[in-house]
Amino acid sequence: MDQEQRATVAADTKRFFDYAREPGKIVYRCINQAAKLKEFIELSIELREKLSQKADILLEAGLTFRDQCNTIINSFSVLDIDIERQKALASDLVVIEAIDPKTRKRLKFKILMLSESIRKGLELARQLRERSNAIVLLDYRVARHIGRAAERVRGVSRGLIGCTSP
Repeated sequence: MDQEQRATVAADTKRFFDYAREPGKIVYRCINQAAKLKEFIELSIELREKLSQKADILLEAGLTFRDQCNTIINSFSVLDIDIERQKALASDLVVIEAIDPKTRKRLKFKILMLSESIRKGLELARQLRERSNAIVLLDYRVARHIGRAAERVRGVSRGLIGCTSP
């Protein structure tokens, strides 16, 4: 072999080994990126667990608030029934002449004012309950979404564990 052929073979050999190193570099970069991705997925799982805990707390608070609204509504309903009974009793007191008409008028006015207050309170409590129901539904949907996202992240994480092992 002459000098020129040796130089060509040496250059081809050098090029061959340079090309042979490229896949190794690419694989090394992929492994490093997979390790970083695995780290981010673990951080994502941690964040999801914190979000899930907060979502559960919010859902529980929403359910408690809704129960309180129902209790208030029931109390207002009982008070409304009681007001109707008081109106009947005021009329009965006039019939048996236990009170004079002027006192009866003042009593009816106070009963009417109390009745209006109770009805307004009942309407507000019903509006609160409706909004509370919407919030509870939204909290439930958020909690379910966080759970599904966590399952997807775990699936990706399991796939990466298999890729990064030697």
